[in-house]
Amino acid sequence: MCKISSPVMDLIQSFSHVANQSFNILKQHSTTSSQASRSLAYNHLSKSI
Repeated sequence: MCKISSPVMDLIQSFSHVANQSFNILKQHSTTSSQASRSLAYNHLSKSI
C-alpha cells in the first residue's frame, strides 16, 4: 500500500467512523423508520465531507 498523507488519512478515518455510526443506527431501527434514518445518515454524511 502506498503512503497516504496525514490529512487524507484523517479524512478517511473520520469518514469510515461516520459510516460505521450510520450503519449501526440503520441496524437498530425497524424497517419502517429505516428510510428516515437512512436519509438522516446521508445528510450527516454529506455534511461531514
